[in-house]
This record gives sequence, structure tokens and C-alpha cells, in this order.
Amino acid sequence: MERWANLSRGRRLKNRLIAVAVRETLTGATRLPGTLAIGLGARLGRAVGRAAAGERRRVERHLCDALGLRPGDPATRRLALAVFEHLGRSAGELAWAWRDAGRVRELARFAPGALETMRRLSAGGRGVLFVTGHLGNWELLSWAVRVAGIPCAPVGRSSYDPELNALIEAWRRRWGAGMLWRESPRITEEIAAAVDAGVSVGVLIDQATDLPSVRVPFFGRPARTIIGPARLALARKIPVAVGTIRRRPEGYHVIEVHESPPPPGPDPAAAWTAAWTAALERAIRHEPEQWVWMHDRWR
Repeated sequence: MERWANLSRGRRLKNRLIAVAVRETLTGATRLPGTLAIGLGARLGRAVGRAAAGERRRVERHLCDALGLRPGDPATRRLALAVFEHLGRSAGELAWAWRDAGRVRELARFAPGALETMRRLSAGGRGVLFVTGHLGNWELLSWAVRVAGIPCAPVGRSSYDPELNALIEAWRRRWGAGMLWRESPRITEEIAAAVDAGVSVGVLIDQATDLPSVRVPFFGRPARTIIGPARLALARKIPVAVGTIRRRPEGYHVIEVHESPPPPGPDPAAAWTAAWTAALERAIRHEPEQWVWMHDRWR
């Protein structure tokens, strides 16, 4: 909010117009048939990838560094455009699923044993620390968990624009999911309180932030990764699950969930964080077009 107050009047007006455009576009898309909403989102995403040359080149550079692809190769360009297409398709899926919980179930299916793992870990009345990343349609993931009957709340980063922030919160709270804000000065206590109340809290660990972090391997290079979730889980003995959601060629997503017990050793928090990151890397390698390669993960 402090950043918003310091913006010029012109910049604030620009951001207001963007927030209105995003809200009206999403609202309009919720009224479209599924194939049209999802297909339109995919086409818009691909168009953005072509138009935003700087962002596309960043994606291509990261793909080359991580996967050993060649700069300027047509295959590299196709994969980079597929990253943008995936994000647009994901927005279309959310718009279509907004009006009917049955559509959430149609789009997101749990792999055998995944839902049972979540229920077993939370059988004692406490929630689970659900570790995941910006892979697949990660916003759909929290909807699917809540629609399946498991109370959940993702930890998200707030926008400095209050109207855009309200829009993001409204969408994330759809179907009864909660919401915790990373910027809260009491976020650690809020996560612990939610878990103790039986709410499973989702944390995304695959982006470099200014929070306390440790460098762990990610695609062969050290990457800053938040260590707070591991420290909290160790201190409060919170059960941990690592989960991913990935779109299959048939069009629906599959959610996988695996229990992650704390490792032994002199620095279990760092080792745990490295293990979670390695699990996310394995999933990303299977569907690299479904991860956010525009993020500067290794800064």
C-alpha cells in the first residue's frame, strides 16, 4: 500500500484501467462455453508471447540455461511460446470453472492415493503444509483441494494496487478456499494458527524472494529458496506434503501428492528445502512448458 501511495496520479490511473480491464475480461470469460474460454485464453497467451519480445527472450534464455537448449533454435522458440500459451489457457480454465464446482472436478483430478494422503496426514485434526510451485494451473489446485472437502488456504503475494489485490483475493477465495498474505508481519503465526485449526496451507517455494532463504540446486545451479516453511514445519511438527498439478494431453489436470517426512542431518531445514525443490524440478522436466520461465529464478 505504501508503494501505491507513492505512485504518480498518471501511474495510478493506468493501473486502475488495467485492473478494470482484467476484471471485465475475466467476468466476460466466465460466461463463455468451456472450449471457447480455454481456447481463447490459449490464443491470447500465445499472442502475448509473440508481442512481448523481451519477456519471450528471457524465457528462451532460461530454457537454454536449464535444459541445454540452443539459443535461436526454432524448437526453443516453440517451447517459449508454449509457456505463454499455457498461462493463457490456465486463465481460460479458471474462468470456465468459476461458475460450477463440477467443472473444477472435471478439470482437476487427483492421482490414485493423492487425496488419501492428504486426508491421512490431516486425520489428527491439524492441517498440512502443502509445498508446491508455479507449475500447471496452480490456482486451480487450491480450488480442487477445497472442492474435495479439505479446508485450505494458499499463501500469496499481494499486489500494490488495492483494486487488483481485491480481484486476486476474490478469485483465490472462490469455492471456499482461504487466503494468507505473505507480506503480513505475523505470517508465521498465521500459518501455524491455520494449520492448528485444521486448514492445509499451500506455500509456493519456486521463486526467489527477499525472505530468508537458502541456496539449493535447481536445474544444476544454486537458487535462492525460502527456508521459512521448513523451519516452521520442524519447529511446530507440522506434517508436510509436496504436491503438483499438471495438465495432461487430454486437457484435464492431474494432482499428485506425496508425504515428505523431515530429513535427518545437521541442517534439516536446508536439506528439506532442497528435497522439495528437487521434487518440483523433476515435475517441471516432464512438462517444461507448464512452468513460469519468465521468473529470474537464479538471481
